[in-house]
Amino acid sequence: MLGYVTIGVKDMGRAEGFYNALLAEIGAKQLFGQDRIKFYGTRPEGSMLAVCIP
Repeated sequence: MLGYVTIGVKDMGRAEGFYNALLAEIGAKQLFGQDRIKFYGTRPEGSMLAVCIP
């Protein structure tokens, strides 16, 4: 089972807006993060998508 998948981005502000809207369509939300990385999912114990600045 996957814990998380990571996607690298250049502009976190634009990426955050995009992924917030996109993932809300499937019931996911930003669970936690810092300046350079955000984790999305439906619950902290489940699989997540991480968006980060490499």
